Parts: sequence; C-alpha cells; structure tokens
Amino acid sequence: MNANNKKYVLIDNEEKYWEALTHLDTVEYVAYDTETTGLNVRKEKVIGFSFTGKVNEGYYFPLFYWDTETKSLLPHLFSSSDYYKNILKALKYKKLLMHNASFDVRVTLNYLNTNFLGNLHADTQLMEHTLNEEGPFALKEICIRKATELGLDSQDFANQEQLELKDSVIRNGGKWIDKQKDIYMGDLDIISKYACADVDLTLRLFQHNEQRLIKENLHDFFYNQEVMPLQKYVTIRMEHRGVHIDLPRLQELHQGITSDIIEYEKEVVEALYDTPAWSNYIQTKLEEYSVSCKGSFAQELCNYAGLELPTGANGKFLINKKTIEALPDSCWKKFLLTNDAHYLDHSSIWDIRCNLLKKDNETEYLINIQSKTQIGDLVFNYMGIEPLTKTAKGSLQYNEDFVESISKDHPWAEKLRVYNKLNKIKSSYYDRFLENHEDGVYWLITA
Repeated sequence: MNANNKKYVLIDNEEKYWEALTHLDTVEYVAYDTETTGLNVRKEKVIGFSFTGKVNEGYYFPLFYWDTETKSLLPHLFSSSDYYKNILKALKYKKLLMHNASFDVRVTLNYLNTNFLGNLHADTQLMEHTLNEEGPFALKEICIRKATELGLDSQDFANQEQLELKDSVIRNGGKWIDKQKDIYMGDLDIISKYACADVDLTLRLFQHNEQRLIKENLHDFFYNQEVMPLQKYVTIRMEHRGVHIDLPRLQELHQGITSDIIEYEKEVVEALYDTPAWSNYIQTKLEEYSVSCKGSFAQELCNYAGLELPTGANGKFLINKKTIEALPDSCWKKFLLTNDAHYLDHSSIWDIRCNLLKKDNETEYLINIQSKTQIGDLVFNYMGIEPLTKTAKGSLQYNEDFVESISKDHPWAEKLRVYNKLNKIKSSYYDRFLENHEDGVYWLITA
C-alpha cells in the first residue's frame, strides 16, 4: 500500500463530519484511539479522538489544539457543538478495537462521559500478548516489525507520522522523551495524521491477528474463555475503581526492605574489597584520575583541603594564579601553582582519587554494584571468572544468570544475588504502589 494513498481526515467542518458518520454507517468493526495531555486517566484532557473501519483510512475529531502564539491549549471551534457527541453515540453501536484498551476506555469515560466497555470487541495489545509472549507490544514497534504481514510497503509507513509529530512537538517547545511525550503541543494537522495512522495500524493488526488466532486455535480462548472476558469484566473495572491499600503498613514494609538493601549493599562491597583481585582493580580505576592542578582533580583537592577559594556561578572553585596566590602558604598552594605532584603525599592523592571515583559511581563506595559494566569488568578481567554467555557482539555477558551460577562459590555473589532480588521486590511491589497511589488508592497507569 503506497503511503500517498492514505485518506486521513481532520474533522473540522460539517462536510467532513457527515463524511465520518457515513463512514461509520458502512462498517462493523472500528478501531478507536484517544490523544490526551498525559497518562493520568482521571486528570488529563482528551484533546481529540480517532477512528476508522477501513484500512488506509482514518478520521480525527479535535477537541483542543496548541496555539503557538499564546503557547496554550485552546478548545477547537468545531468542538463547541454536539458533533463529537453524535460521533461518540455512533461509535457505541460498533464493535470497537483498541490497542491498550484499558487506557482509552477509562479516559473516554472520565473525560467524555461515554462508556465504551460494553462494545469493546478486542484489544490488539492483548492479541499480541496471546500470540507472542516475547513482544514487542507497543503498537508502532509491532507494526514496524510486521510491516510486510500488515500490507505496508515499508517499515517507514508504520512510523513516519510519529517522526513528523516528534519534530513538531519539539519545534513548538514540547518534550519528546521516554517518560514524557507532549503530543498535545504538536501542530493540529500533524496530530491528526498521527492519530489516524494509529487507528489504521490498529485495524490492520486486528485483521492480521484475528486470522492468526483462528489458525492457532486460540480464537475461543481469546474472546470467550479468558483474555477479553477477564479484561472487560475484571481488569478494566478494577483499574477504574482503583485498589485501596494499607498505606501505613506499606510504608513500614518499604522502610524495612530499604534498610535490608542498604545493609546488603554494604556487605557485598566489603566482600568484594576482601577478594584478591580487588587491589589491582581499584589501583587501575584510581589511576584513571590524573593528578593535575586543573580539572576535576584540582576541584576535589580544594574541597578536600578546605581551601577558601571563591566559586563561580556553576559552584566550582575559581582556580587561577590570582586566587591561588592569595592563599596562605601550604603544600596545596605549591601544587596548584606548579603542578608538581611531589608536594602531595600519597595518602592525600589516594583520598582525592577515591572521592572522585565515589562521585562518579554516585555511591559512597568505590564500586557501584548496580553497574553491570563495573562488576563485569572486575569479575571477568581481574577475577578471571569465565562468563556463561556472550552478547550478540561477542562481549562477555554479565547478567543475573551469571551471578546465580557463581553464587555458591563466591560469598560476594550470593549476597549480590539477594541484593538484586530485594531491589526487584522493592521496585515492583513497593515503589510502584507508593508512587502511584492517591490518598491511599492505587491507580494503574496504562498508556
């Protein structure tokens, strides 16, 4: 399918409105998607919604647009009428297809006061989960990988609108990073194409995976036995209501596991310090910091020695001939003026280098045990332990399986194995609930 043949319509006048209603009259299955100001289904605005019942087509109804002059989100003139409400009513008589339906169903109910749960037919993300446990599960990533199967003439077809929108958002002053994509700040015509492309791809994915479900004898399992019934009658309803949590107890458990993690980190590091390979490893790492009267070593020296030097706007010491000569005579002053390391004793150089390494590690220790690169370097290049596997590029692979495999023979590895498990439990079962609860109610953010 040639990209130039796409029919993506921005509904901004009566003629296009009637065209969209006529489109809905002629189809049974309709892909539906929302564009919002963020991921909180209870607080964010729906800036528009898209739908299609035919491949290579799409319709987008704008409720808001980003005004580049006032740098604010303004209501679209066409959204002040009942036009969008009539389209939503028409959609309630269709079998709706969504990718990550929980988000779109809940945000549509909360913001547009329309409940599509009853006529939700299929979630294409769950279809993909059912057919392929390994992923990917994001719409664009799936469609890029399956471009040929979905009838796309290239992988670019599945992603070109997103690239255009990214450029538009950044040009208008918005962010486009993993945890924040300010879609609402894009130009309206580009958002419209992006939204239409999403429902077009969703429809294509549905049609493709529908045949795969039948072929693999999973059709009844998906629609009747487990997947969609569980989502429609349990998951989405539970996510909409939220889950009440015992906040004081959760905070108590969080504090306890945090203390355990801190203690295990200390024990792992101390155990590594006791290994025969440690002295060679740490000596090599410290020597990476050149002894110099300039740069990071000089800055840390001034801090270490408590020198009373002025600082600049960036917080760094102003180290120049004038400021140094104003200092009282000392070995520090002589070194900063001459760059002669003989004025410094070995103990001071060691301490300064250690402080620099700790700052770079962002820990209070000389090694960051959460850094696979650092631990891998120590165990493979200094301890001489053989890896279980190598990466696709041929590098020695340090991972949890490796740590597990050597834990019985190396005390530090056993402690590290427990440390890693505790961190996983903390992030999965404590942090997520504490970060996403509102007044003791946990809300799952899915987008």
